[in-house]
Amino acid sequence: MSMKHLIRQIIKEELALFVVPKRVSEIKGTTWTKILNHLDKWECFSPVAYDDHYFNGCDNIKAFDHTKYRKDEDGNQSPGGTLTIGYGHTQDVNEGDTMTKAEALKHLKTFLKTDPSGADAITDIMSKWSSEGNKSITSITEDMFVSMVSLAYNAGRSPVWTSDWIQDVKKGKFSDASTKIKSWRTDVNGKSKEGLINRREDESQSFNN
Repeated sequence: MSMKHLIRQIIKEELALFVVPKRVSEIKGTTWTKILNHLDKWECFSPVAYDDHYFNGCDNIKAFDHTKYRKDEDGNQSPGGTLTIGYGHTQDVNEGDTMTKAEALKHLKTFLKTDPSGADAITDIMSKWSSEGNKSITSITEDMFVSMVSLAYNAGRSPVWTSDWIQDVKKGKFSDASTKIKSWRTDVNGKSKEGLINRREDESQSFNN
């Protein structure tokens, strides 16, 4: 066996350690680190609770006056969406809440490891594919997995699972998946955001390997 072939075999065996894991909590090492680093880079961090109906995107969150986040143009209290803080944290958030970046990262880790609508949804669907005898799953790389987790966290489980994009991933049509992931670039109001465009462009590269 040549050295080059041996290295490829070692890499393949290492990737097999995270492909189809039972739970995200079982993912360790570089994969787990990449997931956290990726979300830390692309998810908006806010130290103060805000109404996500009125403020979408990192630029808006950084720019608005947090003391008026629940008021309309006439100064009236006008709640419209979900109170959010940290990296998209929405559970038990109250008006005026504050959160440090360290606390936000802790909440993010907890969500990814315990919430059934979080990253575990990725492992569940991959396990299902494996049980169906899907061969393409063995070609899913670590970076692809990170992008899958990122999209599910950002766009929501249901929209992702019913998309043409996830079917391309399932069938091993990674070139098509690379193109289609770029379409997930609009906010809740259907407007394209520069941050989402850049994020999807970055994630699309993982499917070009």
